[in-house]
Amino acid sequence: MKVFINTIDFITGVIRLEAFLNYNLLVKLFVAIGRLILFQNTFSKGGVLW
Repeated sequence: MKVFINTIDFITGVIRLEAFLNYNLLVKLFVAIGRLILFQNTFSKGGVLW
């Protein structure tokens, strides 16, 4: 019975880890898109952001 509980804990841990990594990927994606939009806006105005 203890092995069964440990297996469930392991599976939920893996699912949480995957969700966390996917969340980080989403954040990075949004940041990249935001930077791209900012860069295009400043570039079209003739100013450089960095």
